[in-house]
Amino acid sequence: MAPQGAAPDGAEGVTGRIFPDLDDDPDLDLAGLPPSAGSACTTAGAVCLAMKAAGIADTAPGSPKLKALLDAGADLQEFVGAAQQAKAAGSPRFSYALGIVAGERKRAAEMAGQLQRGELASSRRGTGQTSARQDLIAGGAAAIFEGATHV
Repeated sequence: MAPQGAAPDGAEGVTGRIFPDLDDDPDLDLAGLPPSAGSACTTAGAVCLAMKAAGIADTAPGSPKLKALLDAGADLQEFVGAAQQAKAAGSPRFSYALGIVAGERKRAAEMAGQLQRGELASSRRGTGQTSARQDLIAGGAAAIFEGATHV
């Protein structure tokens, strides 16, 4: 193994960027690809590299499940977190980590549908009573908006 900062074994003499800019490659014809194809591939590749760094060896940037999760808005942190979770569970497999991301997103969507929207109802709902603190807050807000100098 090469010392830290040195070229990896077998890479001595390699120069240039590891990830070249695709726009600079004159031999690469991207004209027939839809505009999102390059960015989707790049995003999937970045996710796979990050997951490999987190301990998942069998990544596949062309995975339809990975593409579906990316299209649904999953971000890099979700995949890295899932990779770490899969490794910690003793199952560092790509499909298992993708299942974690999918499952977490499904649970989050279900929970979002069950959450209260807007202001929470008072704990004294239906009694018509308010606490002295609620009265003070309401009075203070009214005074501020009416331009009064004190409550």
